[in-house]
Amino acid sequence: MSEITAACDEILESLPEEEKEKEFVNEDKTGFVWAEVKKAIKSKDVDEEVLDALRKASSGNDEEKKLKKQVKDKSETLHMNTRKAIENLLDGQVMDLLKDKWI
Repeated sequence: MSEITAACDEILESLPEEEKEKEFVNEDKTGFVWAEVKKAIKSKDVDEEVLDALRKASSGNDEEKKLKKQVKDKSETLHMNTRKAIENLLDGQVMDLLKDKWI
């Protein structure tokens, strides 16, 4: 995910200054406004080179969203499996676990 963020930052930096004044760049010019990026891609009111850059940034953003969802889902699954395993421990296993953890 950090690679995707870095790539989007590079794309933003590579845009011409006049393009950074448009609505698809946030006010402090440090990131994209994704809803506006999608609108700009659909309307095609920008140069072809800028349009390609916006498409790359948008696909990176979509990939990052997908990865974040996967991480969240897997974290939730891990949490639930851990909870089930802990709830099903026998008394002897609990004592062994506590010894391993604290002694």
